[in-house]
Amino acid sequence: MSRTAEVLDFFQRRVVPVLLRYRFAVISVFLAATVALSLWCSFLLRFDYEIPDEQQRFLLLGLALAIPVKMVCFYVGRLHRGWFGITSISDLLRIAFTSSSASAIFAFCAVFCIGRGFPRSIYLLDAALTLLFLSATRVVIRLVREALRLSAAVPNQKIALIWGEQWAAAALARDLQNTPDLGYHVIGFLDDNARQKGEYVMDLPVYGASSPVQSLNGLTGRGGELTRSCWRILQPVLRICARPL
Repeated sequence: MSRTAEVLDFFQRRVVPVLLRYRFAVISVFLAATVALSLWCSFLLRFDYEIPDEQQRFLLLGLALAIPVKMVCFYVGRLHRGWFGITSISDLLRIAFTSSSASAIFAFCAVFCIGRGFPRSIYLLDAALTLLFLSATRVVIRLVREALRLSAAVPNQKIALIWGEQWAAAALARDLQNTPDLGYHVIGFLDDNARQKGEYVMDLPVYGASSPVQSLNGLTGRGGELTRSCWRILQPVLRICARPL
């Protein structure tokens, strides 16, 4: 077992169960840390990585206000859920909406609670960085889950080639990949569209193949002709499946 595989195995067996067991506390601490880090980095960018002494007071006041305000917005927007699940486009859109709303509410509260001495450019920088940190973290978690899934060896896997409409085939391939217990290893797609041959979908190759339904149309139904026709259709498929993984 390689060093990378050992690290992934340790992470999956030891770290992931602890994170799942205490996920509410872990996620709460992470969200609060993200809010603080975003505001601190905003001040660093605004003042060229050297915060003046007179601005440190506004930084502390901003942290005291931003953390509770944004945490409430995050929980209302349900950002504390789904961190260890599958991240989709809809999740990223929800993060963008909730994060932007939280930053807008923080800016509104800061104007009235802290005053106009608070640097106005901080509002935009803080909103951008908060969105960036939250979205990037969700994507990294998704990549780690994919790496752990791929590293998990499932014995006696059956090779699978998926033939069908592109979106439906991709959805089926995704389900098979996310459920390794089914024992299928998807190696590619079959498509009767010649323009799709050689393309890649979900990092899996698309092989050209004539539609079995179209190829069998017009046959008289005699067993010999049907068997030979099926064999001619299946031969390219069998050759692909016989390739080593």
